[in-house]
Parts: sequence; structure tokens; C-alpha cells
Amino acid sequence: MRMRSTSIIVVAVLAFGLTSCSAQNTASTDYSAKTARPFQEQVLAVAEGAAADQSSVSLTRLDELAASLKDAKARGTVSEARYASISAAIALVRSDLEAAIAAQLSEQQQLEQQQKPKDAKPGKGPGKKP
Repeated sequence: MRMRSTSIIVVAVLAFGLTSCSAQNTASTDYSAKTARPFQEQVLAVAEGAAADQSSVSLTRLDELAASLKDAKARGTVSEARYASISAAIALVRSDLEAAIAAQLSEQQQLEQQQKPKDAKPGKGPGKKP
């Protein structure tokens, strides 16, 4: 499914950003490796859910990541610039996941419509007068 692939790519980009950030910022106040590790684990959970076509699970994990990020910002362990960057990536992934969920619901509704008997009409059928 195209949405799932897009989500995985975006999550991978977010994960790469978190990984490279922790590697580059050992002396920076932007964000420490200790702060990055839980974020990386949460991003991995989002990616695994998306890869398994479990968009709603991924969305829950993404909410947890956003809450952790907000908490880290409040504690001062993530800079404003890094917070804004990761928040933007989270919003993009959220958009992809919500689109994937909508597409799954649409597909499900279409399948249900196709499975309904086509000759079933109101006022017709056994025991009813034509």
C-alpha cells in the first residue's frame, strides 16, 4: 500500500534525524544521547506498526512520542529548534497515518458494499408482494 510505504519512509527520516542528532550533539545542548535513546525507541515502535499495516497502533505510539518530546522540552533537555524539527516530522507522519487509516476504512466499506446482494431491493423478496 502506498500510504504505508510513505509512512515508513517518513518515520525512517525522523529516526535518522534523531540518530544523527544524538551522534553529532555530544557537546551541544541541542539534545543528548540519553534524551535521544527513548525517542529512537518510540520512533521504531511507530515504524514497526506502520510496516505491519497497523496504522492505528502507530498513531498511538506517535502520540506517546509527541508527549515525550513535549515533556523533554519542558524539562529543557531538547532545544526549541530540535523540538520544532521533530514536531514537524511527527505532524507529517501523523498526516500519513491518518490518511492510511482513512484509506483502510474506505477499502473496507467498498468491500462491504461489494459483498451485499445486488438484487436485494426494498419491497421485493420472499413473502412480499411485487
